[in-house]
Amino acid sequence: MRIRQWIIALMVISFCAITIAQDPSSALPSTVIQLAASAFQGNSAFTQVSLVGRARSIQGSLIEDGTINLTAGANGAYQIDYQFSGGVRTETQTSSSHSDPSCSWTDVTGTSHPAAQQNCLLGVAWFLPELAMFEGLPSAGANLSFAGIVSENRGSYLDIQSRTNFNNPHSAALMTHLSTIDLLLSADTYLPCLGRYMAHPDANSNVDIPVEIQFTGYRQVSGLAIPFRIQRSLNGTLVLDITIETATVQ
Repeated sequence: MRIRQWIIALMVISFCAITIAQDPSSALPSTVIQLAASAFQGNSAFTQVSLVGRARSIQGSLIEDGTINLTAGANGAYQIDYQFSGGVRTETQTSSSHSDPSCSWTDVTGTSHPAAQQNCLLGVAWFLPELAMFEGLPSAGANLSFAGIVSENRGSYLDIQSRTNFNNPHSAALMTHLSTIDLLLSADTYLPCLGRYMAHPDANSNVDIPVEIQFTGYRQVSGLAIPFRIQRSLNGTLVLDITIETATVQ
């Protein structure tokens, strides 16, 4: 009976996928989210993904090549260790389940610095946001929705938007804006092509700096679809180019 139900579910998902590919505007929000989750994780269970590879940092005229270790949890926590010629740097975020999440970064001297709170509200790992978005689907307080079709020169994408709703009437709109990330999916594979959100100066949460993450080179690793090329742009300029060499799923 279970096998029969699983086959029927696969047939329904396949039919919905074909329908959306032919006419994305006809997609139902719940269907798009279901297809995206299925494309990413299939029927696999996971709590953490670890990635190891090479990275190029571009900061104006300063270009550094080195290695990188990235670890992301299904709870939204992550850590990145950069090893460049100038030294080791880290970037961390606590679990999104914390009532007061915190982020920090460590410079080449080993000194830790807290990140501004407005840059610590996404609740996902920017390099693998679907890990937290699709594990059990949204956690308490999070809102995952299909925001529609995004059409641009590079093509048309299905936009899944994740944000956290806040109750404070004086800051709810701003806090929700600060926590929003858009995941743009291929209408053919339902895998993320782009991730977009806003970063902000430490001293001004009202100023938006567009961040875009490009995901390519997908491979199956223990049942998960993992991008092996991740490129991060800030305000339209490439600042980090990551090539993954190994991936481990736990």
